[in-house]
Amino acid sequence: MRFGSKFLVWALFLLLPATPASAQAEIASADLKGVVSDVSHEVIPGATITVTEEAMGISRQVTADAAGQYRVLLLRPGTYAAKVEATGFESQMVTGITLTVGQIARMDFRLTPGVVASTIEVFAVMPTTETEKTQQANTLEQQRIRELPINRRNFLDFALLTPGVTESNTMVDDTDFRVSQAPHSGLSFAGNNGRRNFVSIDGAANVYNSGGVRPTITQAAVQEFQINLSSYTAELGGAGGGVVNIVSKSGNNSLHGEVFGFFRHKSLQARNFFDEQKAPYTRMQEGFAVGGPIRRDKTFFFAGFERLDKQESARVPILISRPGHLQPADAVAVAAVGLSGRAAGRPSVAAAERAVGGLAAGSVDYQLSSHDLPVPIQ
Repeated sequence: MRFGSKFLVWALFLLLPATPASAQAEIASADLKGVVSDVSHEVIPGATITVTEEAMGISRQVTADAAGQYRVLLLRPGTYAAKVEATGFESQMVTGITLTVGQIARMDFRLTPGVVASTIEVFAVMPTTETEKTQQANTLEQQRIRELPINRRNFLDFALLTPGVTESNTMVDDTDFRVSQAPHSGLSFAGNNGRRNFVSIDGAANVYNSGGVRPTITQAAVQEFQINLSSYTAELGGAGGGVVNIVSKSGNNSLHGEVFGFFRHKSLQARNFFDEQKAPYTRMQEGFAVGGPIRRDKTFFFAGFERLDKQESARVPILISRPGHLQPADAVAVAAVGLSGRAAGRPSVAAAERAVGGLAAGSVDYQLSSHDLPVPIQ
């Protein structure tokens, strides 16, 4: 039997181990379960089920119990192939089993009597209803993250596409229980404020004490994330609002990557009516992501980087008693933003500011086997 151990490299590329045996991995994985039976619906105990991640070639193997039931726990979200073998029956291979974060998928097998050496291959048709799901949840998969347009590449804004989720930036009132300066997630689940949510990346908490989300991972490094609105299970506890489970990308047996860049310049926008000329507004956002094998079916890497360089302006209203003269209070405001008296005579002025920032993320996945450990895996 084989299992995986993952090492995440965040920002300064510090290695943080997170094995699937840990409790954190439970909320960032998926399970596959079902029953193995023959064509007459009689269960087949002792059948061997081998589940293989198609892109990484990583396999897990379990045995059906006396009732013909099996369950493969803590599978990384992805596309799998499952092979079922039993004495006196033809083997069956099912491909295209797509598992998403937090999912408990069911896949039943019906084997035909025959020679074990022969194999029947079929493509999976997954049930649309998860009978074991208790929470109201939605999953934003990779296709929507990659193809839908979004401003500032803040992937958490995609959560606003799900029912019951709204923006909480305007909820600064007597029901918000926070000062306006305190960072928060920006998401309101079922009317709650943005401070009571819980956000995790690969099972690890990624929030400040105030409820804000740590800028830890780039959009290019996000594989998918699950949004839990209410009635979630015990392992998702600790939140008074919603729970967001983010799964980062990993490398696989094929080398793949992307390079992106977005550019916006003030020459492409209109002048503000009250400005004598166009205010500074330039935003450049670029980055890359790359992943692939270090050793096929064994060790994989993934790295991503994103940089934001923006030069924008803030509006400062100015009230004047007569042309060319500032009110005393307005003169103080103008001086505070570093503007001179030449701004007098305009209803408002623009104070330019520039900010530059970057974010890096990466991971190394290593597949352990029983030969790598001093004690054999049972």
